[in-house]
Amino acid sequence: MNQIEFRAWDKQNKKMWSWADLLKDLQVLRSFMGNEKYLTTEPFYLWERMQYTGLIDGQRTEEFPEGKKIYQSDICKPIGIGMNHFGTGECKLLSTDNHHVWSPNGFSYNSTDGSDWLVIGNIYQNPELELK
Repeated sequence: MNQIEFRAWDKQNKKMWSWADLLKDLQVLRSFMGNEKYLTTEPFYLWERMQYTGLIDGQRTEEFPEGKKIYQSDICKPIGIGMNHFGTGECKLLSTDNHHVWSPNGFSYNSTDGSDWLVIGNIYQNPELELK
C-alpha cells in the first residue's frame, strides 16, 4: 500500500511546502485541505497540490541515502538502461494500481519502484528543466 503524503506549491509566496511543514501549521493545513479562503479575503486558489507516488528515484546521495521521493509534477530524467528515448519531462502518475505509469515527453513506461528515474526538479521551482 502506498504512503499517502502530499506537498504543495504556494502560488502566492512561490514556496514549496513539504508534508511535514504543512502538518506543523494548522492555518496553512486548513487552507491546503480545501478552505482556500481561510488565508485570504478574495477567492484565489493558493495551492498546487502534488501527491507522493509511492516511488523513490534511483540516485543515492548523502542527503538522500534511500533516494528522493517522487511526487506528481516532478521533472524526471531516465537513468535506466535503454531509456534514452524517453527524454526528460514532467512525471505524471497515470495509474494508482501497482503499475505506476509515467509520461515524460509523451511516452508511457511502467515503473514499479522509480529506480529507473532521477528527480532533477519540479515544474514549479524549475520550469526551465521541463521537456528537455
